[in-house]
Amino acid sequence: FSPSDYNISSKDFSFAIKTLNLPLSVQEQRLLHKIVDPTSSGKVNIQRVCNTFETPESRKRRLNQILEKIATSLYVSDVSLKQAFKQFDEDGNGKISRSEFHSGVEHMKLRLTSLEIDELMGLIDQDDNGDISYEEFTETFVKALGEQESSSSRVGSVFSELRECIRFRGVDLYEVFGSFDPRGTGFITEGDIKRGLDKMGLTQVKVVDFKLIKGLARVNPNGWISHKEFVDRLLSEIDTRTHNKAERVHDLLRKSARIFKTKNLTLFDAFANLDINLKGGVSEVEFRTGLIALGINFSNEEIEELWLSMTNNGKRKEIKYFDLVTKFIESGSIHAAKGSNKDEILMRKFASTLRRTNLNIEEAYSRFDPNKSGRVSREEFLHGAKTLKLTLTQNESEAIFKKLCLEAGHNKKYFTYREFVKHGQIQKDQEYVDNLLINLMSSVQKQGKSWKQIFESIRDETTFRRQSS
Repeated sequence: FSPSDYNISSKDFSFAIKTLNLPLSVQEQRLLHKIVDPTSSGKVNIQRVCNTFETPESRKRRLNQILEKIATSLYVSDVSLKQAFKQFDEDGNGKISRSEFHSGVEHMKLRLTSLEIDELMGLIDQDDNGDISYEEFTETFVKALGEQESSSSRVGSVFSELRECIRFRGVDLYEVFGSFDPRGTGFITEGDIKRGLDKMGLTQVKVVDFKLIKGLARVNPNGWISHKEFVDRLLSEIDTRTHNKAERVHDLLRKSARIFKTKNLTLFDAFANLDINLKGGVSEVEFRTGLIALGINFSNEEIEELWLSMTNNGKRKEIKYFDLVTKFIESGSIHAAKGSNKDEILMRKFASTLRRTNLNIEEAYSRFDPNKSGRVSREEFLHGAKTLKLTLTQNESEAIFKKLCLEAGHNKKYFTYREFVKHGQIQKDQEYVDNLLINLMSSVQKQGKSWKQIFESIRDETTFRRQSS
């Protein structure tokens, strides 16, 4: 656990910076190396880098999240702070050394790095004497729990997670908690509540949220809980909390959609503005800075709610385009476009296949009109489509030609450059993609199923047909 363990080579540091896809100039890269390795030793101390670039506010937030993990683990295990201190204090001398603290935290299997454990100890060891006293230990965790309960932005997130379990995974809460009553007595214990959450995969429930759930259980004088009554009250609380939260998020999304409209931005344009590093995913930092750049001046609490709603309460580290489209559909701020007829779909396919040839519209037309006569016959069109290797069937090519001829005149058997330009290029191809995604997602939502459920039903039906045949 020596601080020297935090050193990495300058080469490894350069590689790590490159993976971030930061648009740094050569001069900026040199300046960065001079900051992190001022003596040109060829080594970079990660702790120094964190202290240099991490703001006090973000560091405090990160360390408090770690404290929250430890406090939650202790609370759900029914371990008091006094008992926890004794577990850490292996030699029983009334104080926790650095090695004892590392050993105790690692035993909790929270997957913290050595650096994070050291930073955490530095936060708890208020007099900086290298040991943690009982007073320092309890004061830090009591304060962390108090701040957690006073923070309204993330409190109650477990109810949204439970709603997702019910809605998309088909979880039956009566069945989950009833499974801990094999003899059919109608009762379970407080410990079964935690086991039920674990069974649903909710293993990282915060202390404050666990208290809220536990508070819904009515314990009789013998220490037993009616699991049916508990689930009734839990479902009612889920409905109340998620409805209010969802309405707030939907209102923010509707406001955002109006701003996008005034700026003449499609949903994809908005996503491209948020995706600063052009990686196809939007991180929390990009999300916050991107909204401000787009002129969406929401409060920190409102941005936090939006972020959590789009990342499944923070479980995912970035927002994909599908996430954005889904949430805007749910809010009612965008709607599915009216279905296109077969001719429109076919002409869009024609334009899309032309785009893949990487030819501009004039070059593409010249392949269909090699004699430069100013008009294209049926034979020339079919030959041109074959030469350009357009992914069209014979029937599709025939239908496209007829459509272009109808534009030119009912009795004509050719089309001109004018008709070709009208249907051969897409002015707003991304709007078409937007509408396609919106239609797909709207259709899924109307069925009240998740994508997983739809694909599973298709798979089951296909398997049944194969077995029948």
